[in-house]
Amino acid sequence: MDENNINKKYGAKIDIKISRDPLNFDFKKIEKKFVHLVKENSFLFFNDKSNKLSISEYHDKIEEDEHVIFKIDFENDKVQFINFLYKASFKRKEMFYNYINELNFRLFKILEKYENDKNIDNIYFLKMYDLIKMNKIKLILRDCKINEKRNYDKNPQYIFLLEEEKNENCVICKKSGSSPENPLIHLCDCKVHFECKKKEIKDILDSKKMNNDQNCINYTIKTKCKFCKQKYPLYFLCNSKQFDLLDIPKDDDFLLLESLDVIDKNIFYIKLDKNKNKEKILISSPDDNKDIINKFDKFIEIDNNLISNEKAVIECDKVNKTLALKNIGDENNISVLQEKILLKPNNDKLLIYFANILIEAHIINNDKFVDIEKEIEKNSENIEERK
Repeated sequence: MDENNINKKYGAKIDIKISRDPLNFDFKKIEKKFVHLVKENSFLFFNDKSNKLSISEYHDKIEEDEHVIFKIDFENDKVQFINFLYKASFKRKEMFYNYINELNFRLFKILEKYENDKNIDNIYFLKMYDLIKMNKIKLILRDCKINEKRNYDKNPQYIFLLEEEKNENCVICKKSGSSPENPLIHLCDCKVHFECKKKEIKDILDSKKMNNDQNCINYTIKTKCKFCKQKYPLYFLCNSKQFDLLDIPKDDDFLLLESLDVIDKNIFYIKLDKNKNKEKILISSPDDNKDIINKFDKFIEIDNNLISNEKAVIECDKVNKTLALKNIGDENNISVLQEKILLKPNNDKLLIYFANILIEAHIINNDKFVDIEKEIEKNSENIEERK
């Protein structure tokens, strides 16, 4: 051990479990368990083809087919876990869809089961464009208005950035022309007017029977163009303005959650009750006991092929204008995408999902370094150290 490490007071112990499912961690299918000790600023890499982990102080040591799980930065007694390549908007649709797939290889902080308000770490206060992962589904808080306050952000996340196509014809109305309120855009492989596409979607939805409670509506939309068969987004930016293809009334207080899964789009519109200062919104599968569902003000129903035992609640406090997300299920399968996570000594463990990997991180004193390093020597093949 060199002199710098002898004098180092803290390190990050990371317990790693890898399961067989290539995209989602499964507690019932764990193949590997091992620990590692990180004492310097480092990048942790993962190869999803070989299922191998590597670590280096330098980002340029990354190799083909590898993803950066996170960067670790040490500052005195604090450790910061940093999400790499955190992006906002995308100029090309293929970049967006590739990035959505890449989100399985990004830093999600797990919410452990909520017991009571004494442990504030088990509560996450949602912000606009936060991304919630529940097993195989990813939900973004796309829009909201609480107590007459619209939390619209001029810099939305996970959205296309499109330009007007002024000298083209719309595939629907066959006309040319473009305006700031009704731009002609290259939405898929086709050029289309915003208003033409919006009306097409409205006509499709109006032709369906909505069986949902009108205070909590699930719009399921097959976002595939009938002309070119390519996917298209429901939300995009053009000329610094956000456009919404789904025509949802936004006069009352509401939450709008969008699934980012790219097969079918699910938009969950939750109309909040103006006569209640607090409301609890359950997110669960339809198999839940009706007595449990009835304890909540609203129910967001997720396909049980996407989630099974997962249960989350969003507690909306209109007085304080907060949205508290809590895991009320029996498993640690609910997490939130984070750009940076700060870990301090003596904190409870930090749990992180990354594709089929579960990482549990602790800050430890240097009097424990020797014992952990002995354990690492027995399993040195699990993480490659690159100099």
